Amino acid sequence: MFKTFGFMKHPYQMEGPGRSCDLQEDDDALYARVDMPSVAKEGLKMWVENNSLYITGEEGEKDEDCLPEERTTLQLQNESERRKFSTSIAIAPRRFKTDEIKAVLKNGVLRVVIPKLKHGETSKFVHIMIN
Repeated sequence: MFKTFGFMKHPYQMEGPGRSCDLQEDDDALYARVDMPSVAKEGLKMWVENNSLYITGEEGEKDEDCLPEERTTLQLQNESERRKFSTSIAIAPRRFKTDEIKAVLKNGVLRVVIPKLKHGETSKFVHIMIN
């Protein structure tokens, strides 16, 4: 009689196009591992808003050293095919220290640690640094 229609497949629901993401949780934190091949740290942004952790980025690198007349048709085609993405992880702000989120991008894998709040602690909004 009742269908879930795919909503809330996991308590921390992922949204967004095609990024492989593994979520694990223990008593201390929520851990996310997101595959991000061809994404540089400079092309990646993360923030917490409206009970979600947002991750946005762009694949590929621009060839800034080439003059426009030196670029080949293939280079121009590859630049136009560079994909942008965004995804989010729903998190409960009263359960996590959103001001202490840590993220590391290494070898095409983004690892995020979202520490849990202890009883009586509160969290605040901050920009997340990616190492």
